[in-house]
Amino acid sequence: MYLLFNPTLVGYLRVWRNEMTKDPVCGMDIEEGSAQHKCEHDGKTYFFCSAGCRKAFEEDPKRYCGHETGGEHHAH
Repeated sequence: MYLLFNPTLVGYLRVWRNEMTKDPVCGMDIEEGSAQHKCEHDGKTYFFCSAGCRKAFEEDPKRYCGHETGGEHHAH
């Protein structure tokens, strides 16, 4: 079996499959296609489980950028 990489197709599949990502603040799994809380930073879209996590990120994005699993678990 041969797999070919097609960036355009990958983008379409991500939308179609509603891929999961992690909230950079708390580490919760988020479904990109149905996320209610998101923001753009340095050309990348970040997804959040709640308005509180989005606000924490917006106040100090450098603290959370590059962290795939978050690290601060808190009540939502």
